[in-house]
Amino acid sequence: MSAPTTALSPRQAAVAAAEARLARPAPPGEPSATPSPAPASAAAPAPNAALALAPARRSPPATFSLAISTKPSTPAWTVPTPEEDATRRAELGRVLMRTVVRHAAYASAVTCVETLIKISQNITASSDLKYRDLRASNGALKSKVLDVPGGHDYMILMGFRTETRGFEKHYIVQQTPRRAHELRIATEALQDLLPVLQQRAKTKTAADENAKKADAARVAAALREIEADREAVRARAERERFAREAREAKIKAEEEERRRLEEEIANMGADWDKGQGAGAVPAPTGQVHQTGGRSDDNDDDDDEDDAYEETGLFTGPGQRLGDSA
Repeated sequence: MSAPTTALSPRQAAVAAAEARLARPAPPGEPSATPSPAPASAAAPAPNAALALAPARRSPPATFSLAISTKPSTPAWTVPTPEEDATRRAELGRVLMRTVVRHAAYASAVTCVETLIKISQNITASSDLKYRDLRASNGALKSKVLDVPGGHDYMILMGFRTETRGFEKHYIVQQTPRRAHELRIATEALQDLLPVLQQRAKTKTAADENAKKADAARVAAALREIEADREAVRARAERERFAREAREAKIKAEEEERRRLEEEIANMGADWDKGQGAGAVPAPTGQVHQTGGRSDDNDDDDDEDDAYEETGLFTGPGQRLGDSA
C-alpha cells in the first residue's frame, strides 16, 4: 500500500508549472522541484494535483530580432556631363523667358539679369561670406531682382536657399562643389540671354521714342489746326466788326442827313411864316436875288407879259392875275 499523496495548493501548482516551462533540469543529486508522479496503483489524485502532475510541454526558446530601420543614403553628387549642362542651360533660359521676360518690361528684365550676373561674379571672385548671404530687405536686391516676377525663383535655381534669422529673410548659397556648379550653369544661361534682352530693350526704347515723336507731331498738327481756326475766327470777327462799323457809320450819316433836312425844312417854314407876317412871299433859301426890291421870279413874269403883249395873244379887256384893279 502506497503512501498518500499530498495535495498542492493552487499557488504551488502554478509555481510548479512555471518551473516546468523554464525547462531547466535539476542537477544530479538535487531533488526536483516537480513532485514525483504517483504510481498507477495509487488512488486517484485530487483535482488540483492532476494539473501539477501532468507533464509540462516544453516550448521552443524565444528568439528576439532587432529591426533597425535604415534610410537609404543620398548618392554622392557627380559632375554632370556637357550634354546635361547644355540641357540645363536651355531649361533655365526657358524659365527666364516664361517668368522674368514675359511678366516684366524689357528694361526691368535686363536690370534683373545684370544684377544676378553681378551677384554670381562676386561669389565666384571672392570667398567673402557677405556675398553668399544676402538680406532680402536689401534695397538693390529687392528693387532689381525680388520685385521682378520670377526673380526669387531664379535665385533658387542658382543654388540659393532661404533662411530666416532674427525675423529677417536671407538668401544663402553654400560653398560646395554642387552649389558652385549650379551657380555657374545658371550664370551662363543668364549671359546667353542677356544680349537678346538688351537688343529687345533697345528696339522697344526706339519704338517708344518713335511713338512719342509721332504723338508729339500729331499734337503739334492739332495745335496748328486749332491756331489756324482761331486766326480764321479772329479774321472773321474783324471783318464783321468793320462791316458793322460801316453800317453804323452809314446809319449815322443818314440820320445826320435826315436831321439836317428836317432842320432845313423847319427853317424854311419859319422863313415862310416870317414872310407872310410881313406881306411878302418868302423865297426859298439861296434862290432870292434882290434887284430893285423884286425877285428874279418877278422879272421872269414881266418878261412873259411882254411876250404876250408883243404877240397880240392877250388883246382883250381885262387884267392879269396879280394886277390890282
